[in-house]
Amino acid sequence: MINIEVYKTKTGQIFGFKAINHGKHIVCAAVSALTINAVNSIEKFADCKFICDHNPKGGLLSLKIPDIESGIGNEKAELLLNSLMLGLLSVKSEHNNVIKLTEVQ
Repeated sequence: MINIEVYKTKTGQIFGFKAINHGKHIVCAAVSALTINAVNSIEKFADCKFICDHNPKGGLLSLKIPDIESGIGNEKAELLLNSLMLGLLSVKSEHNNVIKLTEVQ
């Protein structure tokens, strides 16, 4: 089971995520591609500071954007995180038994 936590502010803005328990299932590859692309895109296009943690052997990738969390916002980063959420929900709709997606406020 892939466990994904999506972190949201009280107003509903996504400011980060944590994906754990990636394995060798094809769905894990899809989740890895989506989450890694989100981190890389935020780094390249969003011009914001973020906190990222990863452990490929343990199947962990997490990202938080403190400015969004504190209410400052970043339009580009928010768009990229919403795109990530759209992709994750799409994969989950096809493979609900493999992905647990939790929104955390």
